[in-house]
Amino acid sequence: MWRMIGPHQALRLERIRSNLEVQFNTMMNIDESDGDSLSLGDGQPPLSDIQGRVSTDGYEWLKHGGQDWYRKPGASTEWVKWR
Repeated sequence: MWRMIGPHQALRLERIRSNLEVQFNTMMNIDESDGDSLSLGDGQPPLSDIQGRVSTDGYEWLKHGGQDWYRKPGASTEWVKWR
């Protein structure tokens, strides 16, 4: 019985990890239209009053001007460019 717990738990954890990865990737695929109407141009940070989506990593994310931006949620601080 103990021999079956290890492989069973490993398969279950892999399934959970896979589902979380799919959910994370779905959340990161934010529509281009979410912030483009307020775009100031390429490389310009989005306005601080624009709302993003809070991810499981604890940050608020926004796709703006073809770039990914992040900040701490609920703070209305300036957006930081991701890489």
